[in-house]
Amino acid sequence: MHMTKDKEGIEYDKFFKLISTCYFSITTLSTVGYGDLYPVSEYEQLLIVLVMLGGVAFFSYIMGRFIEIISSFN
Repeated sequence: MHMTKDKEGIEYDKFFKLISTCYFSITTLSTVGYGDLYPVSEYEQLLIVLVMLGGVAFFSYIMGRFIEIISSFN
């Protein structure tokens, strides 16, 4: 794998940067926040990204069903 160094000289591969970028973006967009507990390793970040995407999908499904129920009353 191709390794790059950050300002402190720590090497990161491109996969780790991709996971970190996805974690930051999805955490921001899903409004979950950053909190006191946060994933440290790239595997934890990947798991949390999947959990947040699942949560957003589940919430969207529930809201869609709720809107269907409300619209059926008319």
